[in-house]
Amino acid sequence: MILVIGGMSSGKKTYVKERFFSGDEVGFGAACCDARELGVSCEAGVLDELGVPNELGISSELGDNLLSRLRETRIVLHAEELARADTPSEAVMQALCAAEAVTMNELGAGIVPADPAERAYRERAGRLAVLLAKEADEVVRMVCGIPVVLKESTECASIF
Repeated sequence: MILVIGGMSSGKKTYVKERFFSGDEVGFGAACCDARELGVSCEAGVLDELGVPNELGISSELGDNLLSRLRETRIVLHAEELARADTPSEAVMQALCAAEAVTMNELGAGIVPADPAERAYRERAGRLAVLLAKEADEVVRMVCGIPVVLKESTECASIF
């Protein structure tokens, strides 16, 4: 898995699209899963229809589809949104690690929010980034549209 991080509008999506799809918008759209569209709740402790706490922190009607959607996708955009309600479960982490590429906005380089819930969300998103970077084969940070490789895959390295 390749983790692509960077500030908002830093070129993460364009980089992934060009790297995996040579700019093919249709193929890219079919292979992507935008975490902002998965119904992740802003409220921790969402209950499912049986009244059982939902560990994924998502609305019950979308909860059943989240893992299957993540498992079927090649590219996950805005993975930081999966940390909005609670720390992502082990199943979500496994699905993210199985993707070809995951993008995340960097949230910790700005002003510290006054809202405790927003601070907690940013902390969870940062911890998610650390876990994904540890598991990633490659980590790329986008700066002004320029990819800066932080961690390279050694899988194909050859010594001459």
